This record gives sequence, structure tokens and C-alpha cells, in this order.
Amino acid sequence: MSTSRQLRAVAVLTASTLVFACDQSPTDSSRRDLSLVEPGAVQLEITTDKPVYSAAADSGATPILANVGQDTVYALMGEWVYLEKLVDDEWTFAAVWFVYDGATWSFPVAPGTTRHAPMMRFGYVGKRPGTYRFVFVLAYDPEMRHLLPKEQRVSPPFELKP
Repeated sequence: MSTSRQLRAVAVLTASTLVFACDQSPTDSSRRDLSLVEPGAVQLEITTDKPVYSAAADSGATPILANVGQDTVYALMGEWVYLEKLVDDEWTFAAVWFVYDGATWSFPVAPGTTRHAPMMRFGYVGKRPGTYRFVFVLAYDPEMRHLLPKEQRVSPPFELKP
């Protein structure tokens, strides 16, 4: 094979490789194979700064998310934590007070990371006494296609007293 034919073949092969590489969307390589997430690898501790609050004495509650497991989870960019209220033995949506803004679908919460969401002031729920809980919007994947089971994403209930 002549040198010019060899160079042409290398150029075609290189161009084909570049086209193939450019044809792969960046998210294809970043998608997680969820079958690789080991059972028990995702372990979260979701708490509040106190179990009982007084609407008269306390200004708000702070939700706390700690990833104590072995695997990264992803929090929704936007309304990543909200509040539910227990009404007639059912949890109902109560409020969102904080939005985490950015340019992607999510942000990672790596193992060993603790995140304190901003304090939710009780004015968002009209200082109404009751039983509440925080719910984080968390997924196994950065595209937020596979949410963690809700029972893994909620705080223990807390009380707001008058």
C-alpha cells in the first residue's frame, strides 16, 4: 500500500472515530448503571434540628441530609426539599420555601456529605400547629429518572406546637 493510501486510510479511520465519538451525547457516558448500585449502598440520615418546635418561641426548622452510605445520590436542582403535614392520617403537601438554582437537572450528594437546607420559617405554614416532615427529592441518577424510595427521603415527623 502506498504512503498516500495509508495516510488516506488513517484519515478516514480517524474521521470515523471522531464522528462516532461526537455522536455520543455527553449524558450517555454519565448515565449510571443502576444494577451496579449495591443493596444497602445508599444510606441517608434525614433529620431536623429539633423534634418539637413552638410557633411562639421558634422561628423555623432546619432539615438536614447526611449521606452516610457508599454511593452518591443526586438532589433535584430546584425544589429539592419540601414540607408535608399529617392531616387525617395522610401526608399532604404543605410548602416549599427554598429553591436550589442551577443549570443542570441535579447536584450530587457524595458519601460523607451533610447538607443543611435553609431554615423553613413557620410563616410558610401560617404557624399552624401540627405534625410535619421534610421530604427531599433524591435520585440514584443525575438525570433524576430513578427516584429513591420515598421512605428513604423523608425526615422523622416533628411537632409544631402553639
